[in-house]
Amino acid sequence: FGRRGSAPDQIKPFIAQGAASLGAAGIQKGVSGSSAPDYAVGDRVRHIKFGAGTVTGLVAEPRDYKVTVDFDAYGTKVMYASFAKLVKV
Repeated sequence: FGRRGSAPDQIKPFIAQGAASLGAAGIQKGVSGSSAPDYAVGDRVRHIKFGAGTVTGLVAEPRDYKVTVDFDAYGTKVMYASFAKLVKV
């Protein structure tokens, strides 16, 4: 392998060997496990970093739900439901 980029196919990273052939169906970044979160506007939730807060907005987007939460100690934050891991309290 002397030069950069000249590695044979057997040792290229997985993504270079054809993971791209999976297409959009194979890569679903940001998709939540359920169709909708188990909380709604007005519900109290808890976040691992920001603590307790109240859901003030919940908007369905093509891949996920955008959630706006007014946290008691950190103010208002906007995040995606699948990444936020909010728990209804």
